[in-house]
Amino acid sequence: MDSLLTSSLARGTLFWIQPVRVTIMSSLSLINDTTYAGKLSFYRQHMSFEEQKSVEEINENLAIDIYAVKRIKPFGKETITVWEVCLGDIKTAPQN
Repeated sequence: MDSLLTSSLARGTLFWIQPVRVTIMSSLSLINDTTYAGKLSFYRQHMSFEEQKSVEEINENLAIDIYAVKRIKPFGKETITVWEVCLGDIKTAPQN
C-alpha cells in the first residue's frame, strides 16, 4: 500500500477511488469448467490522501466485469482448490 501511495503521489494523483452503492448487474455464471463471470455496477467516490480534504462523489454509474477462476494450488504434499477473483474492464453502465 505504501508503494502504491508513493507512486500515486509521484504521478500527481491526489485521491484514490472508493466504489460506493455497489449492485449486482449479473450474477456469476459458469463460462467454462474453471471460470465464472458476472458484472457489478457502482458509483465512485474520490477520497483525498490528505485527511482534511473532503470526499467527492461522482454521479457516473460504472460497471465492472468480475471473474472467479478456480485454481489448484500446492499445499505441502497435497493440493487445495482456491478461487481467485479478478476484475476486468470498467465502463459506463447502461442506463435503465
